[in-house]
Amino acid sequence: MARTYFAQSDSPGRTMTVGELIEKLQACDPAASVIFRSPFNGAFGPLQAYSIEGVTPTIIPAKAEHHPACMSEDEETGEPIEVEAWTQNWHRWEGVVIG
Repeated sequence: MARTYFAQSDSPGRTMTVGELIEKLQACDPAASVIFRSPFNGAFGPLQAYSIEGVTPTIIPAKAEHHPACMSEDEETGEPIEVEAWTQNWHRWEGVVIG
């Protein structure tokens, strides 16, 4: 898993080299989608850098999460409201995760 990377610190930490990244990517399907995974509990923001430590061909299977009907409370009025049953679906994804 990637780590928050401080390039200008005295000890910026290990990250993959360009050559290592190219070598690992050449083993992957050239048509595969690519996503970058940021570290858990890292510092986030548009100028934050993350180390690259791995290239992993990945398949994320499809799944569905079922939510039964229930009673809840309206956030603005505090009145009880009835929430209908619903299902959230995630589609299968196949590609390369860099992180």
